[in-house]
Amino acid sequence: MINRTYRTTALALLACALLLAGAPASPVDAQAPPPARPEQKVSADAPPAIPIAEVARRADEVGAFLRSLDEQLPASPQMKRIEQELPPLSERLADRFEQTQQTIGSRRALGTLDALMDFWRSSRGGLSAWLATVTERADWLEQQRAELAKLTATWARTRTEVRSAKAPPELSQRIMDVMAALVGAQARVEAERAATLVLQDRVARELTRIDGVLAQIAQARRQAAGGLLVRDSPPIWRVQIPPPGSRPPIGITLATVAATVRGFVEEHSDRIALHLAGLLTLVVLLWWARSRARQLPAPAGSATSPAIALDQPVAAALVLGMLAAFWIYAEEPRTARLIVEIGVFPRWC
Repeated sequence: MINRTYRTTALALLACALLLAGAPASPVDAQAPPPARPEQKVSADAPPAIPIAEVARRADEVGAFLRSLDEQLPASPQMKRIEQELPPLSERLADRFEQTQQTIGSRRALGTLDALMDFWRSSRGGLSAWLATVTERADWLEQQRAELAKLTATWARTRTEVRSAKAPPELSQRIMDVMAALVGAQARVEAERAATLVLQDRVARELTRIDGVLAQIAQARRQAAGGLLVRDSPPIWRVQIPPPGSRPPIGITLATVAATVRGFVEEHSDRIALHLAGLLTLVVLLWWARSRARQLPAPAGSATSPAIALDQPVAAALVLGMLAAFWIYAEEPRTARLIVEIGVFPRWC
C-alpha cells in the first residue's frame, strides 16, 4: 500500500515537471529588450550649426567682426609706452635696490629711511597703474580669444551639415573662406595675448620686488624708532674725523634725498611739464589782470587802487602753483612736499 502511494506521488511530480518544462516563457521575459549598446552622447555645450539659408548673412557678420578686431588688436600708445619704459625703469630700480640694501644694512636715521620709503611708494604707484592697464588689455584679448573659438566651432559644425545636405559648392567655399579668416585672426590674437602676458609678468615681478623692499624698510624704521633713546654713536666732542676719500653720513643722506627727488622728477616728467605750463599761464593771466585793474579808478574814500592786490603777479602765481602741486602729484616724496612748503611759506609772511 505504501509502495503504491510513493509510486502515485512520483508520477504526479514527474507530470508537474513535464508541464513546467513545456510552458511558454512569461510575457515579461519575452519582452525583455536586449542589452543596450553604448551610444555616443552629443555634448549639450556644442554650438548649433548655422541654417543653410543664413550662411551668407552670418558670413558677412563674421567679416565685420574680424575687421573691427583688426582695428583694435594693435597695442595702444599707452601699452607701447609701458613696453618701452619698463626696461630702463627696471635698471634704475635694480640700482636703487642695491643702494637701499646698503642703506638698510648701515642702520641710517629715520629721515633717510623715510626718503627711501617715499621713493619706493612712488615707484609702486606708477607700476600699479601700469599693471592695471596691462591686465585690462589681457582680459580683453582673452574675451576675443574665447569668441573666436566659439565662432570656429560653430562654422566647423556648419561645414559638416552643409556637406551632408549636398549644398552648392559655392556655399561650401564660402564656409571655408570664413574658417580660414577665423584661423588667421586666432593666430594674431594669440600672438598679442602672449606678448601681453609676458609684459604683465614683468610688471608684476617689479611690483613684487618693491613690496619686498617696502617691507624691509618698514622693519628698519621700527628698529630705528625703537632705539631713539639709545645712544648709538659717540658724543659730538668725541666724533672721529672720517678718513680721506670716505663719504660722511650727512653726504650719504643728502645723496639718498637727491636720488629720491631725481627719481620723482623722472617718473613724473609729464606732470611736471603740465605744472610748469600752468604756472606760465597763471603768470600771464595775473599780469593781464593787473594791467586791467590799474585802469580802474580808485573807490571813493580810498587812496589805493584795486590793482594793489595784483601788484606781484609772479609771486602770486608761484604761490598758487605750489599749492596746486598737492593735487597734481600723487604720493609725492616728503622732500618734494617740504620744498613746496618752504617756497610757499615766505610769500605768505
